[in-house]
This record gives sequence, C-alpha cells and structure tokens, in this order.
Amino acid sequence: MALPSIELHNRVRKQIRQAKLFLTDTDYEIPTHDWIGGKFYNLYRNWLWKNNRERWTTYSDCDNFAFMFMVFANLCHAKTMDARKKLGQKTYQGIAVGVVFYMINGDITQGHAINFIHTDKGIEFLEPQDGSWVKLTDKERASAWFAVC
Repeated sequence: MALPSIELHNRVRKQIRQAKLFLTDTDYEIPTHDWIGGKFYNLYRNWLWKNNRERWTTYSDCDNFAFMFMVFANLCHAKTMDARKKLGQKTYQGIAVGVVFYMINGDITQGHAINFIHTDKGIEFLEPQDGSWVKLTDKERASAWFAVC
C-alpha cells in the first residue's frame, strides 16, 4: 500500500499539529506494524552492531538513532524498489518512516527524537534505541517542533 505525499502530510499533521513538517518524496510505501517492529528492527540493530553504533553516547544519541533508523529504512526501501522495478512492478519514491523532535512530558528541558512511521495501523511512534512503540501524550504531541520524512 502507498500514499501520495499530501495524504501522508495530512495524516501526520493530525498527530503533531505544531511541528514544522517536511515530506520530501512524491509518494510513500506503507510498511506493516509487525514487519517494522519485528524483522526490520532486528535488521536495523544488526546493521548498527556491524557499524559499532549500537550504544548510546553523547555524540551518538537520540537524534542520531532516529536518523539512522530512517536512513536504514530508506536503504532497504531502495533495494526493494530496485527488485520491484526489475519485475515490472509499481515502485514508490519513499517509505513512510520519518523523524520527529518533541519534549518529553512537554518539558522544554527534555527534548527527544524518535521515529514516526505510517504503518498499516496508522501513524505510530517508535523508539529506535530499543524498538518499543511509544504512545505520545497530548502534551508531547503539542510540543513537537520538527518532523521530516
């Protein structure tokens, strides 16, 4: 399943109304919740381990993990689209995996970055450092200031 950029924009905007939101592709493939939280997350962690980036440090923190997750999703997506193109199947420019910056509990001193993903279950949030699905509070959604996909 895929969505045009404007539809993804509208759906993300309902979740994080105040953030500056940038979508850079024409259309986006929608991954499944189970794939992202299962096999894909394990592939991501393996990729981090192979590149010696699996541990948090002050120079490899939440925003780095969130951007690495988004980049890895796009690398895998590109390989999948190459295979689809060879088979004459429809391709999609992007995958609906992005990064969002917000304040934990709405506290201005506790900025954090995680991934937003439009899955088959809708817009969801993932903590890329441990693979857990995150339920943002209303305060946290309102505190989001930047998102990109």
